[in-house]
Amino acid sequence: MESVKRFAKRLKWAYTTIQSYGFKVDGRMSTEKFSRDRKLGFAQTCFVILRGSKRSLQAAIYTFLRESKSEVDSYSKQAFSRRRQFIKPEAFLTLFRGITDDFYTDRSMTPKSFRNLHVYAIDGTTYNLPNTPELKEIYGVQSSQGEPQTQAKGSCLYDVLNNLLIDVKMLPIRSSEREIAVEHLNCLHGIKPENNLVLLDRGYPSLELIRFFDENHLFYLMRCNKNEFISELRNLTEADKVLEFDKQLRKTKEKVHISMRAIQLSLDSGTVETLITNLLDSNFTAEDFKYLYHLRWGIEEKYDELKNKLKIEAFSGTTPVAVLQDFYATMFLTNLVAYAEMDCEEELALANQSCERKYEYRINRTMAIASVKDSFIELTMENSPLKQKRAFCRLGKRLLANIVPVRPGRSNERRHKHASLKFPNNRTVI
Repeated sequence: MESVKRFAKRLKWAYTTIQSYGFKVDGRMSTEKFSRDRKLGFAQTCFVILRGSKRSLQAAIYTFLRESKSEVDSYSKQAFSRRRQFIKPEAFLTLFRGITDDFYTDRSMTPKSFRNLHVYAIDGTTYNLPNTPELKEIYGVQSSQGEPQTQAKGSCLYDVLNNLLIDVKMLPIRSSEREIAVEHLNCLHGIKPENNLVLLDRGYPSLELIRFFDENHLFYLMRCNKNEFISELRNLTEADKVLEFDKQLRKTKEKVHISMRAIQLSLDSGTVETLITNLLDSNFTAEDFKYLYHLRWGIEEKYDELKNKLKIEAFSGTTPVAVLQDFYATMFLTNLVAYAEMDCEEELALANQSCERKYEYRINRTMAIASVKDSFIELTMENSPLKQKRAFCRLGKRLLANIVPVRPGRSNERRHKHASLKFPNNRTVI
């Protein structure tokens, strides 16, 4: 088997970038910081953060020293915590963008699409943060349930067919999800301006956002409550109908003309859901839209991965700088894992075709995360090209050895676990 080439390419780029002088100059807080050689320099401090161990900080430091074969015997967590304050969180955002923004232009990549449309989802979530006065001041507090909890608003633009995060945000808890969505769409338009369809849940429909989609030649597919959105939908009886109407925007009082397609779908439970879209092409049927909107569940699974497998809320520091560093480092890591899975998909697809299997199989994502995290330092800091190549091959073989069946249409009754089982054994990644 060839090594995980696309994953290896991006990991090597990240390593070279972190070691470069220009990255240090742009990533440090001031010119005086990291100007002298220390036990842990700028690059080493970045690697400890990217390694992302969710054990104690001191244990994470010792793990890095061992895995990197460092001549440094020990380094205190207090010294590390002081040093990391001199690194801009945006340095890790740069790494995230560096392995992501070229996905649609890299000739070695073959992005999945649906009938020539690239399909994305936008959704928000909340992240629990350490309850420190500084973080409370920046992000805000939620007190609707139990004791007041410092929380941030999270949001992401997610490629649902390629399991890749394209844009990520962590902002104050009171931030508007619709305004964040516009920021995501501007990012998408800059990376890939054509043939994009964006899926959004029922909290997003607004005339202002719909107008933004139309003006920027982006397609949307949103779920909405037809009795609460616009009057033209309230008496809708047809299963699939194109609506033409003029409306006045609330904020600017400007009149706009809207062309919208409304699709009413009957779910297996008997519930009727209403979807709206500006994709008016009659070649796309109601069943196509039902399938497409079902893909939005992928972003929910991605948040589950971030929170329960990568444990993004188990921050390794309590300062605003440390929290943002961990946030962007986790987003970088989850996209690295996605690339490793992509590299194995072709060989796995051939195996699915050649074997008489009841189901198709995919890479076990929990094991993929664990494998990438465990080999992260070895893969990046191995000086011997031959040994590094062998390490990449071992990673690929390990991923292909841990596969799980894909069972389409499965809808078991939801089982609510006890609160003490927030991190069940079968979903734990160290």
